[in-house]
Amino acid sequence: MGKTIRRKPTLSKAERERRARFAKKVLLPKAIEATGKKGFRATKKALEKYQNGITDVKKLAGWLKGQAKEKGVLSSKHPYMGRRKKR
Repeated sequence: MGKTIRRKPTLSKAERERRARFAKKVLLPKAIEATGKKGFRATKKALEKYQNGITDVKKLAGWLKGQAKEKGVLSSKHPYMGRRKKR
């Protein structure tokens, strides 16, 4: 007899909405605050661990640095450089 494959149960609409609210209200501000304390490369390296939900790590790291600058939580040690032109 072969093994039966157990599927993960699909999330209900209410559960997906709850998780989205949690991510927006709690996780995103914490990520922006943590990004403001470290440099771009360190942020990019930290985000690479969570590859399953992120399509472009480089863009997300840059966006988080920009958000940290807007919110005023950016460290003076690791300033926001913007998009540099390639030489």
